[in-house]
Amino acid sequence: MSLELILLTIGLLIIFPLAGYAGWLLWQLRKQNIIAQELEETKQTLLNQKAKEAEKSISVLLLALQKEQLSATEAAMRVSHFSRMLNWEEQDMLAYKAFHQLAQETSHIPILDQWKALSLEEQETFDKQRIDL
Repeated sequence: MSLELILLTIGLLIIFPLAGYAGWLLWQLRKQNIIAQELEETKQTLLNQKAKEAEKSISVLLLALQKEQLSATEAAMRVSHFSRMLNWEEQDMLAYKAFHQLAQETSHIPILDQWKALSLEEQETFDKQRIDL
């Protein structure tokens, strides 16, 4: 055997396994990309579902506010929360700015059991602040 044939054989023995390994890595990468794409599509579907549910909840809250079944403060807090789940453009979200602002400015007011624990005078003070806002 000539030296050239020996070197060619050694080269092929090195190149073929490396090429096989590179092919396997490429296959693994494609598999991961497919899984990542499927996960992204699932995530987008779930976000869209949450956005639709948030829109429905906001509609119900605004109807209840219109019928005076809840206070503007409570509606603002809830609408502000649900509006964060919407997949809208920034300029469309400006419609919710007042709700976010009122919710932020009244966030210091106690709720539920903490509200019940307040004295009547403290509740009236907070009510006046809330109404003024």
